[in-house]
Amino acid sequence: MKLASGFCPVQKLLEAGVNVALGTDGAASNNDLSMIGEMKTAALLGKAVSGDASALKGQNPIRMATINGAVAAGLGKVTGSLEVGKSADFISIDFDLLEFQPVFHPAVALIYSSQASQ
Repeated sequence: MKLASGFCPVQKLLEAGVNVALGTDGAASNNDLSMIGEMKTAALLGKAVSGDASALKGQNPIRMATINGAVAAGLGKVTGSLEVGKSADFISIDFDLLEFQPVFHPAVALIYSSQASQ
């Protein structure tokens, strides 16, 4: 959006079986480099572009930021999902904070209610 280079039809690509991955582009076109922010933006834009509020629901943006990204980089057997023998980084988010309440679905709360600073 910052470079006004158009919108990707993510939901159509997912429905066609395309491995859609999510990244932060680097500081030249994205100032905060927050994957949490990218997941929220992708989810909201996916709904707006498709005209369907149910597009990119649930864990789709999380998969795009984790396993799909690893697969796109040729690292799907090494990282991207929590499996025995794979490399992994972990984060911890406090879902007891007021901005998360109520938590009906943790993945949805992560995508729409959290900030990178948390």
